[in-house]
Amino acid sequence: MEKRFLELVSRVFKYPSAGFAETLLGLEAYCSEKMPAQAAKVSAAAKAAEKFASAELEEIYADLFYIKPLVSLDIGYQLFGDERKRVEFLLHIKGLQQKYSVDCGTELPDSLPNVLTLLTKMEEGEDRDELAGMALSPALARILAVMTKAKREKDAKEKDTKDHEKRRSMGMPVYLPLMELLAEYVNRATAAAAGAEAGG
Repeated sequence: MEKRFLELVSRVFKYPSAGFAETLLGLEAYCSEKMPAQAAKVSAAAKAAEKFASAELEEIYADLFYIKPLVSLDIGYQLFGDERKRVEFLLHIKGLQQKYSVDCGTELPDSLPNVLTLLTKMEEGEDRDELAGMALSPALARILAVMTKAKREKDAKEKDTKDHEKRRSMGMPVYLPLMELLAEYVNRATAAAAGAEAGG
């Protein structure tokens, strides 16, 4: 997995800051050079994000992922819900974050941006492949399924009636293509790693 790609995507899925637009431009440039077939997804997200001021993006992000979210970006929650196994997973991830000197800030160690940052620090090999293939990939599939279903249901409705529904709808053109991009990338990378291991 490419370190630069993971760094850019980890920033995109953090709580939006003043540099959000610049990060999207950087991701778009990267994809245009390295994975041109996927660049259209980032271009669509960047175009959608241009419509919103920073404060609006913060509200959109909060309603999608943060405060009473449509879907949680915490990887352990996606895998285990509120079961005890999530605590064990959190402790494991926290240990890895400490080992690789990842600053998790105010977010949980298993938040998507923190897990992506962790992957940029880890060397290629079994531990990184296991984290990506056994944890990140299935969690992203679940996140993407929730977002896709919500968009489909929204498209079937005449209009949103509540403020948080409106903000979620406004955020889908920004964040859904980016989540699709990330999920597809991780799936390809983990499949390639598994194929290399089987061939080795």
